[in-house]
Amino acid sequence: MKKLFVALMALLLLAGCASNNCSVPTDAELEAQGWVKNPEENGYIKVSTDTVSSATDQGKGLTFGYYEQSDAMKQKTVLEYLSGLNGNYREMYQIATAVNNIPTVSSVEYVLDPTNFNLYGISEVGTEKTLHFAENPNVSLYWTRQLREAEEAMGITYFSSYGVQITGTVHIFTVDELDADPTELLHLFDTYYPTMPTTAAVWSTKTTEEARIEYIRQVMSMQVVYKIVPSEMVITQPYMLHMGGKYASCAIFTSKGENGYGYPDDFINDSFFDAVIEDKLNSAEYKAMIDQMFPETEITDTMSDEEKAAAENSNATRALLLGANTCGIKTQQTLTNFTPAQ
Repeated sequence: MKKLFVALMALLLLAGCASNNCSVPTDAELEAQGWVKNPEENGYIKVSTDTVSSATDQGKGLTFGYYEQSDAMKQKTVLEYLSGLNGNYREMYQIATAVNNIPTVSSVEYVLDPTNFNLYGISEVGTEKTLHFAENPNVSLYWTRQLREAEEAMGITYFSSYGVQITGTVHIFTVDELDADPTELLHLFDTYYPTMPTTAAVWSTKTTEEARIEYIRQVMSMQVVYKIVPSEMVITQPYMLHMGGKYASCAIFTSKGENGYGYPDDFINDSFFDAVIEDKLNSAEYKAMIDQMFPETEITDTMSDEEKAAAENSNATRALLLGANTCGIKTQQTLTNFTPAQ
């Protein structure tokens, strides 16, 4: 009762009550103000409004599972997701820029550099996004894989689509940089231009370094050549989103059978799933965590029916989480290490 009295007094003070005529707020009034009942405290607590955004910002998201993949596996995931239709790392992104606190979103094709995770772009001079880059180099990007009709027919919902959210800064290259040291710009064009037939054909005719540098100079006189350097990537894992209850349904699509995994061949390939599962099974830290949370329990005749049921359930959950599937892996993970794995 003391806790309830203290909580109610605090609420009255917060509401600005200054006399004994103030009435005690009703449950509905308290809940409308963001307070919720907290039986453990015998009163009310205020619910933070930034729970979801904070979780996403920390890369935790829907943490049905417990395991956070290694940096090498996260890097592999980014490269797998952003590989492009032809394996050339060209994908369509939504990019958000902001000037004077006014956000703008554009759709732009970028090429991911698998050697350093930079994104390379070439845009027309004077476009809104390039003007924004010059004023505010901070950007946010998102790439998502939409479901195909055949996948929806299989019962795979949009909850299973996956993506990568990128936070970073833009660097616009100058002719002075080209003159001082052309190495990085030559690498950019070597990475970017071969991803499209027309530009690949033109670039292939530049057979000497002098010719290539001169061509880059011509491009830079008409277009903005830039790179986006990521500071953080938030990776959405689709295979965990089938989880439910006591982890029972997470193995439906992510346990390997005679015909491979339950997902369509072009959704997430088997070799990638194999690597994800191997990363999990090789983690001593993950194994220790499961040992602590779901210790293997011997079922004896001295147990009550309730104790036996609880032990059986714990053992089944343990076996599932330690099994050759992706059960137990977080749905969103943050990658901040952009040195490619060897």
